[in-house]
Amino acid sequence: MSINTPHLRHSLPWTIGALIVCFAPQVLSKPLWISALIIACAAIRGLALANQRDLLPIWLRTPLGIVCFLAVLYSYGGINGVDPGSALLAVMAAMKLLETRNRRDQFVLLFICLFMMLSTFLQEQSIWSVLYLVVAFLVTLTAWNVVAREGTARPASWYLRQAGLGFALATPLLAAMWILFPRVPGPFWAIPTQSGNANTGLSSTMSPGDISALSESNAVAFRVSISDAAPSQGGLY
Repeated sequence: MSINTPHLRHSLPWTIGALIVCFAPQVLSKPLWISALIIACAAIRGLALANQRDLLPIWLRTPLGIVCFLAVLYSYGGINGVDPGSALLAVMAAMKLLETRNRRDQFVLLFICLFMMLSTFLQEQSIWSVLYLVVAFLVTLTAWNVVAREGTARPASWYLRQAGLGFALATPLLAAMWILFPRVPGPFWAIPTQSGNANTGLSSTMSPGDISALSESNAVAFRVSISDAAPSQGGLY
């Protein structure tokens, strides 16, 4: 099968755009080399598409993928957790882009885009992130429509209307899940992040029942050795 069919030349730019838009909220929280990798892979695949060139050979893609995996391992000290897991997902998307040659490959990339949006919520849950991810979801859904449609290509406005219609049909279910889904305490989905920061103390807002009981302990907190003359009682405090 040709790697640069008319359908691919029309749909692949949408898929690349969806990948970049979905990764954008994580640029500041990820190592710079991951952003550079995604841009480089997108540029290489775009040039191959525009110039009717073949993809990078597998003997070159395989060691590149291994190096990128080791780079994630080195950057985070492991692959378990929200930060290294989302970084590895972004690297997988970039590597997949280098071997995208048909509709099935593009659907895999768009699935990865959806998971990248979910991983953003594990790190950021502010209002701006929700608004941005709604736009990212519409871009991904538009790319999905472009990839899925066969035959003569339609104008971009037609695909955007189809994406908006699909989102509008899903909005009632989205609202129902937001109201009925149970709230869990702690981090989103109870998955800790590797921010390296520890928190203590009380929140600025409290409700009755937040603290049911406070316990006292007689255990030694610490011991102090004074080399010079002992200070006064007030100084000890």
